[in-house]
Amino acid sequence: MKAPIGLILVLVAGSAHADLLVPTGSKGTLSVQYEYLAIGQKADKYDPREWQVSRKLSLETQMAADRQTHIASAQKKLAPTMNDMVKIADRCGDNEGCIIAVASRQDAPRYQLWRPLSQRGKYSVHEMYRGQTADPACMDRPNQRCNRQETRKGGGEIPPPPGKTNASTALFEVDSVKKDVFLTLPVPLMPLGYTREVASDFPDEARGTSQGVLTNPFGKVQPITVAIPGDLRSASGTRTIKLDGQEGESGTLTVKWQFSLR
Repeated sequence: MKAPIGLILVLVAGSAHADLLVPTGSKGTLSVQYEYLAIGQKADKYDPREWQVSRKLSLETQMAADRQTHIASAQKKLAPTMNDMVKIADRCGDNEGCIIAVASRQDAPRYQLWRPLSQRGKYSVHEMYRGQTADPACMDRPNQRCNRQETRKGGGEIPPPPGKTNASTALFEVDSVKKDVFLTLPVPLMPLGYTREVASDFPDEARGTSQGVLTNPFGKVQPITVAIPGDLRSASGTRTIKLDGQEGESGTLTVKWQFSLR
């Protein structure tokens, strides 16, 4: 005979894992490295193109643990806990001692949200775009083609928003029952500058050196939920994402993150 499902609902709500919850005010660091690479070419009779793109960012967000709670933050969507109920039912059956042991923890908190305290990071941009065009305006050029090459280079400290040196949109929330973490990785909050060099024989196009900015170097970074195999010291992950690119090139974004207690 298995434990009543109504009782199991109570047990699931209270069976927190203490190894994932820490005292309020504990400090931690959420680190992330982004690397976007795109190398390729487009063979075209009239408008051939080639590109080499490398963008790298590393960010560290210092965080502090809020108090442990029984409910998740508004940002997190709660998944159904039916699987948890079935596991407990299979484990305890009609064993009253097992049921009581779990029930004794029904008032234990389940969630803990970590809030960002500060953020800092570095970036580098190395890009080259080269192409030809058979535009009618290029009829008097050699082979009736215009040639164009643009390079972009920049790097250094990632600037904070004006007057908000500690700003961050990072989110890190532990679910000690499901043993996972819901997180939004830190991203740059300000445009990233670079030096732009254009060599072109296209009529009326500005040539030479100018300044430019990347306002969204990797597109929108979505929140993720990741299982934690042990305690918070083992919270890390790697993601590989295919992107179309801002200039039409296709490339790969590799995201590596890690959370460490201090």
